Amino acid sequence: VLLGGGSFAKVNQKNVAVLVGSTVTVDATLPNAGVSTEVVVTSEAPLLDTEKVAASQVVSEVLVSNLPVNGRRFDNFVLLTPNVVPDGNSGLISFRGVSGIYNSNLVDGANNNQAFFSEARGRSIGAPYVYPIDAIKEFSSENAGYSAEFGQAAGGVINAITKSGTNAIHGDVYEQYRTPGYNAIDPIAKAKPVKVQHQFGGSIGGPIIKDKLFYHFTYDGYRKVTPITYRTTYGNLNDLAALCDQRTSNYLVRGTSIYPSTIPGVSPTQCTAAVTFLATKQLGTYGRNVKQDIFFPRLDYQLNDKTHLSASFLWQNYKQPNGYNTSTTVNNGGVSENGTAIFHERFLVVNAESALSSRAANVIHFQWARDLETASTNSGGPN
Repeated sequence: VLLGGGSFAKVNQKNVAVLVGSTVTVDATLPNAGVSTEVVVTSEAPLLDTEKVAASQVVSEVLVSNLPVNGRRFDNFVLLTPNVVPDGNSGLISFRGVSGIYNSNLVDGANNNQAFFSEARGRSIGAPYVYPIDAIKEFSSENAGYSAEFGQAAGGVINAITKSGTNAIHGDVYEQYRTPGYNAIDPIAKAKPVKVQHQFGGSIGGPIIKDKLFYHFTYDGYRKVTPITYRTTYGNLNDLAALCDQRTSNYLVRGTSIYPSTIPGVSPTQCTAAVTFLATKQLGTYGRNVKQDIFFPRLDYQLNDKTHLSASFLWQNYKQPNGYNTSTTVNNGGVSENGTAIFHERFLVVNAESALSSRAANVIHFQWARDLETASTNSGGPN
């Protein structure tokens, strides 16, 4: 920050960190100007922000880039901040014990909430994430007492900003791969629910016009193999064949189970067809292979020394066959009860920030968004 001018000497105050959701005040004593006078003051960001009354914490780019997180969902880092815990087994996050549906999620100043279920877009039981972690620069976790500019929340506010390009070209490539050999056995289900999980992608950013126009692009791919098994708890399925044998005793004993051997109005052929249908079309293990692709380009333009413009577009496709029921095992049900989950996310966000004076600034946010979440049925609709 360069201060001074006129009859005062210039003071150059360096290492002033401006984090997301924070207000920074820079104070300096200006000496009288001489023939050639320049004072350089180097300072670190204060530990206590005296301009805010909110209980909040910033999760910086260093933490986001270097800490491991299962599933690569950036808002899971909020669990590192005080008074934040998982909201039961819902997959949501609870601030101060308040239900996760009362939180608010912002990205680049734009609303990132799914209005129908009152969750962040992608939902906790739907797409694994919408904004890839490689596109997030930093975010703040607003716990309580936050500013009136953050509305629509009774719990907490997650306020994130995405990465932009700079004068230097920078990029990264990543791949995370999980196989059954490295997965622990679930102590309840006595099985390994995740067979294969594969996450890969990369990002690159740099200048188009030095000091004026910059780009940043992120691609993220997600693949996961989690088959679902349908089974019966009524003994051996083959014993159901006793329903069709038309025995004169009218019942058949299998262990402690007693099966009728005749069903009024149902022929042996119809009965056998029904048992075969259950065995071959409803019960067993079925594939549930998740596929998600995300493309996220962003442009930044420094119009002048007081005005900055940015625009980003997120494109996401997510598909999970047999994904409506997320359990790994279903008792006494069939695959016809399940369906395919498909999400299509399209977000355009445009921002303009202007410094009107030394004490006033103006910010304009524009968003066009399409959040399409569908769940079809394997058995089709009613006749």
